[in-house]
Amino acid sequence: MSIAKLPFITSLGGLLGLSLGIQSAWAFRETYEGTAKDLEGRVVYLEKHDVLYDGPPPHSRVLSAKTQYLNPDGSLRAQLTSEFKGPSFLPSYSFQDSKLGISEGVRCCYPDSTLEVYHQGKTKLLRFEPEWVSGQGFHYFSRASLDPIAAGENRLLQFLIPSRLDTFQFQVRKGEGTDLSKKRVKVVLEVKNWILRMFAPSITATYDTETRRLLSYLGPSNLQTDAGDVQTVTIEYRYP
Repeated sequence: MSIAKLPFITSLGGLLGLSLGIQSAWAFRETYEGTAKDLEGRVVYLEKHDVLYDGPPPHSRVLSAKTQYLNPDGSLRAQLTSEFKGPSFLPSYSFQDSKLGISEGVRCCYPDSTLEVYHQGKTKLLRFEPEWVSGQGFHYFSRASLDPIAAGENRLLQFLIPSRLDTFQFQVRKGEGTDLSKKRVKVVLEVKNWILRMFAPSITATYDTETRRLLSYLGPSNLQTDAGDVQTVTIEYRYP
């Protein structure tokens, strides 16, 4: 997923993962795959995720994550890479869509508490706050906050959006259809401002309360259509 241009929200595309294995003596590796379909049920792309942690997930710190976006025929279309060297939910990341020539991301974080955000050749330096969230950081924010969200607590966050070169306030809440008896929590991300909310779509992500795996996603994708329009997708995730 990502949060691209207005409408604000794009897919969680790079926010997930889970098949546990030891990459080395210090890094734990998770992998998973997703199938994205449009609202008419057609497969529009596939996702492959590879995540490294400093200990067994889901409660350890994430070190890096790589997401490949594949065309239905299996050819590579886009890639998202993230490095979590600063605040837990504010990674340095780079998103490249080779088909449409889109390049955006965040370079975080400089010693003076600034970061650089860029989109299509435009850049801006921002002084960040530790609680800011961007890119794949939203997935890890959701997992870390899953228990209070499941209990009905709303969370506020400042989401950094590269295409806008700025942050916007969002709220995260429990979604309708949450079924704790089946160990399922729906997490909704939406713009806090109610006027903007009428024009900006929301994200709904379904998690397993025990493993904290992301099971499904509904919302705008970070891969645009061939015409450059935002598309809404459903994504189902598979774990080895």
